[in-house]
Amino acid sequence: MTTTVANSNPNSNSIRELNSQLTQIVNEFEAEKKKGEAFDLMWKARQNHYWWESPIDELGLHELEQLRDYMKDLKKSVTEQVGKYETKPTTGVNLGSMTSNFYGFGYDHHHGLF
Repeated sequence: MTTTVANSNPNSNSIRELNSQLTQIVNEFEAEKKKGEAFDLMWKARQNHYWWESPIDELGLHELEQLRDYMKDLKKSVTEQVGKYETKPTTGVNLGSMTSNFYGFGYDHHHGLF
């Protein structure tokens, strides 16, 4: 009897169709929500993994100190590498008279990195 009443009601097909559309939209929303949550997790993991790519004013004290130490190590390593080239005889290039500036670090053969 319910089937007969539902079929005789002209709005029953519209209600079923609307319910079907609503179910589809809710499912799509939930899928997109899960994608967004996964993206947020990946973003947070990337930010934690590559913290040094963050703007300086977003870094904490510990990260700034760590960055400073890395920069000191880099400066020492570059100075050592340049020193190796200065002690070797060169052909065609005189590194001893060369002064350069690279990302805020200058090099002068008399003073090293500055």
